[in-house]
Formats: sequence, structure tokens, C-alpha cells
Amino acid sequence: MAYVKTVVTNTTLVREEIEAIANVAATAVGKLAALALTFAHVADAGDTITGAAGMAAFKKDTKIKVVGTVSNDGIYTIGLADPSATVITLLNDADNVLTDEVSAATAYILGIEEFVITPTKRNEQIVIDIYYPTGTSLTFSLAPGAFWAAGVALTGAVTLALHNLLFVETAKYLQADGTMILTLIPLVAEALLTDDAAEVGLFELP
Repeated sequence: MAYVKTVVTNTTLVREEIEAIANVAATAVGKLAALALTFAHVADAGDTITGAAGMAAFKKDTKIKVVGTVSNDGIYTIGLADPSATVITLLNDADNVLTDEVSAATAYILGIEEFVITPTKRNEQIVIDIYYPTGTSLTFSLAPGAFWAAGVALTGAVTLALHNLLFVETAKYLQADGTMILTLIPLVAEALLTDDAAEVGLFELP
């Protein structure tokens, strides 16, 4: 896993499913730093990011954050195949379009973590606890749902060294399969595992 995940339980709460969709982060710190990267837009296929060895630290269907470029800073989803040692192929859709660019050796690729939360109680209210004791900055995003959705993601900054509690009406954020998707996003040059030591917990209200 890219970092610790916590499911909070006590005598009045039932343990619920909270599963990290983890970038493997074989780089140990969950980031590739000071890279010279080549970005290529590929017609009718997934765009590509080519760089130094280490791309295989990330996995298909997970997200990465690119920073330090002129035209391609952003969050992207890796396509249907795992990256090779030097090439990441993005999902082929309108949200993952790159601009042709060769970056200076100052770019980063950061591991972003998604959590699948599966509510099981009928009252449709949960509390999500996000905590990180070190680092500089961490943000979160809770994806809007598929039904009577909030319309936009619930986003915000996480306060350092405090338990940040999000009270959520689950119906606004439920996906079509009944899950909720929470994403943690690190600062420009930080890794969730080593720089932030981030944790996520879940309370489902009785």
C-alpha cells in the first residue's frame, strides 16, 4: 500500500469496508522526482509519458499527479495496461489529454491514493476521518454521485496534525455501484507514505 489506511471501530460501530486502490509505489517514497519527461498526444489511443526507469511503480486504473512542466501539470488516470519501466500510457478519454512537450529535469510524478468506501447502514450518514502528522499540505476530493448527486466533488484542504472529520450524506456521493470514492492528493513534491504519513478512517453512524 502507498500509505496506512485505518478503519475505525468501537462497540457501537460495525467495521465497514474501506479499501485503498493503491499505486504500488515501488519507489518506496511514492514519487518520482526531478525527471526529464516526454509527453506525447497520441491520436485514437492513450497519450504517453516517457521518462527514466521507475514508471512501473504505478499501476493501471490508478491516478497520478504531474507537476513541474510547462503544459502538462495535472491529474491523470493510467490506462488499461500497467506502465513499463519507462512509459506510462494514459486512459484514452477527454480527461487524459496531453500536450506534446519535453520537460526540463524538474518534473515530478506523484502517487495519488483513492479509497473505495462501501456504506452498509440505511441512515446514509458517515464520518470520514483524514489525518496526517507530517508534511506541508494535503487535499482531498470526494467524487459526486450518480443519482441525486451533489453535482460537484466535495474538496478541501486537510489540516496538519488534526483529525479532519467530514460529515457526509452518502446519497449525494454514491456511485452507481453503491460505493463512494475518496481521493487524497499530496503537495507538489511530497509522498503520502513518507512525507505525510497519511491515514484515512471511517465511522458509519448508528
